[in-house]
Amino acid sequence: MFYATSWVARLVTLHLAWLGLTLAGGVVLGAFPASYVLLVAQKRELDGQPLSSGDLWRLFRANFWRANAFGYATGILIAGGLAEMLLLPRGEVHPLVAMIVPITTLWISYWTINAWVLLADAEELSLESTRRTVPLILLHPLRSVSLLLCLGLAILGFALLPALAVAAGSSIVTLILMKVGRGASTSPQPTGTMKGEL
Repeated sequence: MFYATSWVARLVTLHLAWLGLTLAGGVVLGAFPASYVLLVAQKRELDGQPLSSGDLWRLFRANFWRANAFGYATGILIAGGLAEMLLLPRGEVHPLVAMIVPITTLWISYWTINAWVLLADAEELSLESTRRTVPLILLHPLRSVSLLLCLGLAILGFALLPALAVAAGSSIVTLILMKVGRGASTSPQPTGTMKGEL
């Protein structure tokens, strides 16, 4: 009972930390780095090495621009693909384009979600580690698809129990993602220090 209570309290605490970091970045620039930090924090929780509030803040600052660059670059690609699928008149698009755009958009979405988890598991947010996520995702399709299914179930659960999302939504989602999707890091695990820390 005590163990379950402490886990719930920790989930709520991390959710509040995510909200605070998101607000610290002005929301628009805070959401991506805050989410990356929360994924790393959940990875450390699973390893029995919880991060302090000071660790969370340092990790947020160290990866602020890199997380935003990765988040907005992939977000723009996905949004562009969706816009092309929804806005272009049907019948006026070359059949090859009509086939390639949805497949490409689906792949980028699939890769992006999995890449966030792998990058957080490696605690390294760089171009090289991002590049290494592609073969890792391709080599572990069962884990990658399972991660997306669990994410979908979590969102469905929030739709049925919105109070849960308000109380600890971000920490529940990131915990599920790290629990299911970790295990194939893009680089060796850190020893004693946090990668990306200033």
